[in-house]
Amino acid sequence: MDQAIDYLKIGKATDLIGRDRKIYRILEIFPGFLSIATLVVLTVLSYFKPVIVAYFIIAFDVYWLLLVIYMAIFLITSYRRLKQGMKTDWPEKCAALTRGELDPREVAADSLVRKGVKPDDIWQLIVLPTYQESVIILSECLQSLLDDGFRTDQMIVVLTFEARAGLVEAEARATAIKEKFNNKFGRFLITFHPDGPVGELKGKGANQAWGAQKVKEEIIEPENFDESKLLVSVFDGDTVVKPGYFFALTYTFLTVTDPYHASYQPVPVYHNNIWKAPFFSRVAATSNTFWQMIMQVREESLVTYSSHSMTWQALKEIGFWGTKNVSEDSRIFWHCLMYYNGHYRVELWMSLAARTRGRPPGAYINSNAAGLGAGKISLI
Repeated sequence: MDQAIDYLKIGKATDLIGRDRKIYRILEIFPGFLSIATLVVLTVLSYFKPVIVAYFIIAFDVYWLLLVIYMAIFLITSYRRLKQGMKTDWPEKCAALTRGELDPREVAADSLVRKGVKPDDIWQLIVLPTYQESVIILSECLQSLLDDGFRTDQMIVVLTFEARAGLVEAEARATAIKEKFNNKFGRFLITFHPDGPVGELKGKGANQAWGAQKVKEEIIEPENFDESKLLVSVFDGDTVVKPGYFFALTYTFLTVTDPYHASYQPVPVYHNNIWKAPFFSRVAATSNTFWQMIMQVREESLVTYSSHSMTWQALKEIGFWGTKNVSEDSRIFWHCLMYYNGHYRVELWMSLAARTRGRPPGAYINSNAAGLGAGKISLI
């Protein structure tokens, strides 16, 4: 199984040899080649066969019209579900589980709560990889965890800095954060991801994998935590969660069927400081928010994205996040899906959103962000 895990963590074609390397490289090229070839072919045909191109453009316009209508229906449906869910009193629903008041319409027959696991048994591990986010931004993120309402003595917070951002400056920010939040959580760990480990790609994925390994070595194993009752949430350093987030996560985890073969996805929205962001950033953020809300309704194609959660048990079994990818937020789902031979899914709650602000100065930036989704083709 170790070989399979290593294979699933391949980051690029050069990590392979022989026939596999050629196939992987072809699949890496395919999305970009198809896009460019389409434009080139249409340009050439517009001169030699303009009628054919005209028919194609008309058909394409009709397709997009129908697609927009189709997506608009999903967006409206998602918005209504989100509004309804945000009115839900998640702390009270968790309290009802503790009292043994189980709603058969919401609680699966083989759920953990029916096996005696209660909300107070669950621990939350929050991994926060950061690059150069300021103390103010990181403080807002950490304060939102305190304001959530979930028991902070059952939270493990791991803030993992990048040494390559400047160790002296990173240590200064870490000291300021530690002074403010050191005694506010059940466990609070600050780490520094070293620059340049062999085989790693510099990015968020390697940093959060480092943080998870450190918390395993320094907290979970030495203190003999019950790993079956530990949920892992990974957030960007600029994420602010709405109060009740971890109650909703806990409720979902305890009431669904087969909870250990699932990731848990809220609706990510991008509007914390949207009116302070540049115009084009606002357009991109709003479009991304709309797209994510649309995808929440299409549960058959739902994958993890941005802020999300999963079980420590599953994360440990697959060997944590890959270190050869820029971002692991959606790839981790495909990793789990293939590791468990298709026996993995995403559970959605439409109630609250991890509200990530417009990209702040010093945050991780994906220079090839547009290609991250297409890059999953070669993996699959």
